[in-house]
Amino acid sequence: MQVAESVAAERSLHVQWEPGDEEWVHVVDRRIVCQISKRLPLALVVGDDLAGVIRRSHPRVAVVVISDPDVDELRGSTDVLRRTLLPYGWTDEFDPEAFSALDLFLETT
Repeated sequence: MQVAESVAAERSLHVQWEPGDEEWVHVVDRRIVCQISKRLPLALVVGDDLAGVIRRSHPRVAVVVISDPDVDELRGSTDVLRRTLLPYGWTDEFDPEAFSALDLFLETT
């Protein structure tokens, strides 16, 4: 949460999340520009500019640059996904070979 709040403050953006059941925090302007894990030091970030802000201010956070939160441009091995982001598994619609940041968000809520 601290990472999201500092990034939002630096860029005059807003933090959006539901306490309790969501494992991701969103930093938004009119759309999601960053999705930050509450469990792992990981941020999925739209664009290099904002990614640079996170890398400079939070060097321990792994940053993955994405083109859009709804584009299926991410992939991960089933073993790594089970051990990290999706320990409870996923629905039949989720494809580990091609998923989006929003897919991860939906699979963990």
